[in-house]
Amino acid sequence: MDNFQTKLHDYFAVDGNTSFDEIAQQIADQVTREREDFNEKYQELLAMKEAYEQLDNEKRPVEVDEEPVRQTIGIFSSFSIRL
Repeated sequence: MDNFQTKLHDYFAVDGNTSFDEIAQQIADQVTREREDFNEKYQELLAMKEAYEQLDNEKRPVEVDEEPVRQTIGIFSSFSIRL
């Protein structure tokens, strides 16, 4: 028990009177806080990623399928206009 409490002393407030139930609760509380912090950071990073992707998409040139354009030009080039 002393060895266990000594290892946890750097992370939690434990002493000789701290029960295993109290230690378990402190561990569960710490895990919950860290998970909430992680989820908050994840949401922030996800929002940043989406914003950068949107900017990247706005900067890219629009790709045009050239085949319909060629067909249209071909149709008009086959007509000759006489004045």
